[in-house]
Amino acid sequence: MDMMKVANVIFMDKMVENEIYSHCIRKLNCHYMPEETLEQQAFGLVGGRIDNNVLSVQMVIPLCENFRYDQSMRDDMNEAIINYSIPAELAVEERAWTASPKEVQKALALFDKYDLSLIGSYHMHHENSWNGIQSKELPSKLDEYLARDSEMVMFIVYISDTGEAKVRAFYEGKLGEEIKIFLK
Repeated sequence: MDMMKVANVIFMDKMVENEIYSHCIRKLNCHYMPEETLEQQAFGLVGGRIDNNVLSVQMVIPLCENFRYDQSMRDDMNEAIINYSIPAELAVEERAWTASPKEVQKALALFDKYDLSLIGSYHMHHENSWNGIQSKELPSKLDEYLARDSEMVMFIVYISDTGEAKVRAFYEGKLGEEIKIFLK
């Protein structure tokens, strides 16, 4: 049985939450690190442990390179966006994120070093993520499609127009499978 599917609560240290928010707000405000893809999107990997149906988030690793622009990913990602996304001002070719295999390997090695497991990923939604009234605090159909069969938790970070941030967690990006986050 997939252990994350049976998790009914997530504990996250306030410092880890702040690291996620800082990454998302920095990228939204166009403050980029030299090695980052220059776009208002933030994506990262989440490491932690599971014990007795409780997920404990221990570490996050912000990713720098949006691999969706690599030739090997571009067409498949564009097709997924066309088929599953909500219309937006941003061109199809500039939407969504795919983790770089090199960055994932480095993250897995770091998680291993601290006896952690990859439990999921985070990315942000903001007011300009798409057009319409669908809540930006929730996973979109595209999120659910991209997370299908991953056996991972998708952390959605919503950044409001006022800069306030909120994070919610969903098993495989499914609306009906939200996992409550408690800060410690």
